[in-house]
Amino acid sequence: MQCPRCHAENALLRTSSAGSAQPRSVNTPGHVSRVTSSCLRPSRPTDCSPIDARSLEHAVSTKPREEGRLMPVTPFHFGPGLLGKAVVNRYFSFTSFAITQVVIDVETAYYLVRNEWPLHRAFHTMLVGTAVGVVVGVLLHVVGRIADRRLRCFGSSLLSRWQECELMAALIGGAFGGASHSLLDSMMHSDVQPYWPWATGNPLLGVVGLTTLHLSCVAAGVVAVGILLAKAAAERRTV
Repeated sequence: MQCPRCHAENALLRTSSAGSAQPRSVNTPGHVSRVTSSCLRPSRPTDCSPIDARSLEHAVSTKPREEGRLMPVTPFHFGPGLLGKAVVNRYFSFTSFAITQVVIDVETAYYLVRNEWPLHRAFHTMLVGTAVGVVVGVLLHVVGRIADRRLRCFGSSLLSRWQECELMAALIGGAFGGASHSLLDSMMHSDVQPYWPWATGNPLLGVVGLTTLHLSCVAAGVVAVGILLAKAAAERRTV
């Protein structure tokens, strides 16, 4: 199917002298003079079509097939967060950390469903990811304050006893969750730009092997569980 510009040129060409052996160049407003014979070739219908910037960008950033098989929310991120809770305890909210992981990966899930690449965008930068974690921490603190006033059982809950909703703990847990999420994902995914807006690209890709990275996160979680169990046993002995 010919573009409108080519159709107009062909109409003008047909009205020209029948004995003309050479194709004629035709000028239309905003259209560069060209030989119209190139527009008559059906095998190359895009010769006369202007390049659309969005189409070019979409063609360049077409999503690789392997990205479609990624899991939106990976459990490996929780290992370092659990270790932070075990070590820092009252100054670290694992709840804020975990919620931040889910919120950030909502971005990945959104573009995964829409089949658009890149999957990891602004939320997966260290700057925006940390900001997301801070917002999550503030909201968790507000919700905790409301629950403490209106729910009688909240004071005896695990969230209250572990001080998960305290402002400082929630902020630290959320901020660490956002920054670590970007850091870990940048070692695995080529489309992450951890240092945006100061630098583009991903210099951290492949710094650590994928198997080593996953095993390290699992090891952090196992060590964290051991520390928490030891602390719980010590608390029982003191009671």
